[in-house]
Amino acid sequence: MTTIAFDLPREVSVLLRVFDPTGRMVATLASGRFPPGRHTASWAGRAGMLSGAYFYRLDAEGFSQTRKMLVVK
Repeated sequence: MTTIAFDLPREVSVLLRVFDPTGRMVATLASGRFPPGRHTASWAGRAGMLSGAYFYRLDAEGFSQTRKMLVVK
């Protein structure tokens, strides 16, 4: 289980997704309009996932950031 935190300076539309090492989307953790402030999303993976590097991408009205995370079983 991991928790991803993000801060918003104003109300914006947010899309937070997880991708596997091949670039295939495996989960959407947040989608919709969020008010300003700190927010968190949790991800526990899914059955049958392999250990390795995964990526999460946060898109929020003109801002985009991708970060790496490791899944260890």
